[in-house]
Amino acid sequence: MKEETLKCPICRGWVKQIHQGTRDNASIAVYECHECGTKFLSTADRENDYENGYMFEVDNVKEVDTEEWLRMSAPDDIRRHEMLRGVCRGKRLLDFGCGFGGFLTRISEVTDTCCGVEPGGIMVIEVPNAEDALLSLYESGRFADFTYWIPHLFLYTMKSLSMLIEKSGFYTIESAGQVQRYSIANHLMWLAMGKPGGHEAWSFPDSKELNAAYEKKLREIQKCDTLFFKVRRK
Repeated sequence: MKEETLKCPICRGWVKQIHQGTRDNASIAVYECHECGTKFLSTADRENDYENGYMFEVDNVKEVDTEEWLRMSAPDDIRRHEMLRGVCRGKRLLDFGCGFGGFLTRISEVTDTCCGVEPGGIMVIEVPNAEDALLSLYESGRFADFTYWIPHLFLYTMKSLSMLIEKSGFYTIESAGQVQRYSIANHLMWLAMGKPGGHEAWSFPDSKELNAAYEKKLREIQKCDTLFFKVRRK
C-alpha cells in the first residue's frame, strides 16, 4: 500500500501512517484516518495474512489449558452475562467467537437455545476502541507495539463504527457506548513498565470504587478500551 493512494475504507478520508510494525510482524504499517479516526493495517486488503499471525498459532495449538482460559475470560463473561441476560431471555443465541464458552455457559440459563439468532433479532458488537486511552491519551509506544497485530485489521472509533453499521444497510443502532475492560492497575503497569498484567500483579490500586470512577471518567472523554454496540436488523 502506498500512503499517497490510500483512502479510508469507511469514510474515504485521507490517511497517514502512525505506527510501524505489529506485535507479530515488523514489516506491517498502521494507518489512521484524519476524518473518522479509523485505524487499519497495511495488510487490510490482502487475503490469508491471518495464517502468518499469532492467532493462527494459538487457534491450532493441540493442547490448551481450558480451565486457565476460562479463568482469564471470566470477568468479561460475567460482565456480558449481566449486560445481556435481559435481552437474551427466552431467545435463541449465536455467539461469534465464543472461545471456550464461558459466556454461553452462563447465558444458557436464560436463553431458549444457544445455537442461533432470532430473525430480526438483536446483534451485539464488541470491538477494541481505536481511541483507547493508552493510545490516544497516554501515547504509550510499548502498548502500540503490543496492540497492533494481524488479527485486528481495523480499529474503529464510535464515529467510524456507527458509519460502517449505517452504510451496511442491514442494521439500525439501538444503543452504543464504551466499556473499560482493563483496570487502572493495568494502565499503571503499561505506563510504568511498558507491559501488560497490572490487573493481575498489582492488586493494591484495584478497588471496585476506584475502577468504577476511572471507567466513568474514560467514558466521559470516550477513551475506554472497548466499543459496545447493540444493533437490530431492519
